[in-house]
Amino acid sequence: MILSTPRFKYLKGLAAVLVIPLAVLIVAHCGLEALSRWAEAKPGYYLWRTDERLMLLSPAKFSRPGKGRLMIFGASETGEGFIDSVMKQKLPGLAVENMAIDGANFTDVLFQMEYLQSIYGPAAVPSDIVVGLTQRFVANIPIPKTRLFREAIDKYSPGITDSGPTARVARKGFVSAAASWLEFRLHQTERYRCAMEALWIELASAVSPEWTRKHDLRSLLIKAKTWSRARGTDSQIRALLTTLPHWRKTHAWKASDHRDAVEGEMKALIEFAKRYHSRLYFVNIPLLPVNKSMFAPGVYEDYLQVINAARGDAPLLDLGEFLPAADFSDAVHATGKGAARISVATAEFIQQHELGTQAVQ
Repeated sequence: MILSTPRFKYLKGLAAVLVIPLAVLIVAHCGLEALSRWAEAKPGYYLWRTDERLMLLSPAKFSRPGKGRLMIFGASETGEGFIDSVMKQKLPGLAVENMAIDGANFTDVLFQMEYLQSIYGPAAVPSDIVVGLTQRFVANIPIPKTRLFREAIDKYSPGITDSGPTARVARKGFVSAAASWLEFRLHQTERYRCAMEALWIELASAVSPEWTRKHDLRSLLIKAKTWSRARGTDSQIRALLTTLPHWRKTHAWKASDHRDAVEGEMKALIEFAKRYHSRLYFVNIPLLPVNKSMFAPGVYEDYLQVINAARGDAPLLDLGEFLPAADFSDAVHATGKGAARISVATAEFIQQHELGTQAVQ
């Protein structure tokens, strides 16, 4: 009989060798995924400390409808300039999620929007959108991390980006999408590790609350990474910024010389918000005064004039000079106190524009 032949026994043994590790992998993934979702649902745990470019690729966050959700987009200044819990407290009824990416530019945000509706469907698009603006972000001046987000989409997601004149995400074929799905699951080591740390913190807190508070374990899993950083002197800040190519370009970049490009990208975002009936708000992120003083004469004012003209009917909150130097942890990032102030000011600005009743016209 075929079932007793040596060839069948060999194939059966080979299948067992392949199936058992695969089953272990699936069980481990399901357990870690469940643990990660549990940690992400608890206030204060942020599982994407260095791999935040992958946040958008995790279906767990976007399986629920976007209605009643506010998402914040931008670069690291935006990511560390808003505190989700403060925004939620000031905007009851809205779930707030910060989707800012370290090193992002305006083109990246357009790809994020396109990815949301292309991969998860129009229902995943948030009802409220806040986009943090800075000069480098608007100018699309690259830094080493700028391409990482789009490269992550192409490598780890069921979609692939098109680098044409408009941001577009197309779906991969079945085999390519399945391979990307598996590679993404295998790559989530940081998210899973942070989830296990969150579980350990919860258990330690239950056993010894005083010891846990003394060692401030929860600070290891907060989004505002700058809370542990210390700003240097003005001369040190100047010396550092002059050595960074992207800041030298930013300080000299004149927005009016690139008006068409700026207006085109802001218009694309405004039209996206209209298409999906989202309320869109722009926020000009604060800048350390000594950093602002390094711009060529008139450049910063020119930038403000261009973005104000390009915003159309979308509300723009200018916080460029909102924070004193003491509320910055470096040249661009706010301290925890500064981030709380930005969050409150933005939430109040949103409330003033009749939150929940008006979309971008």
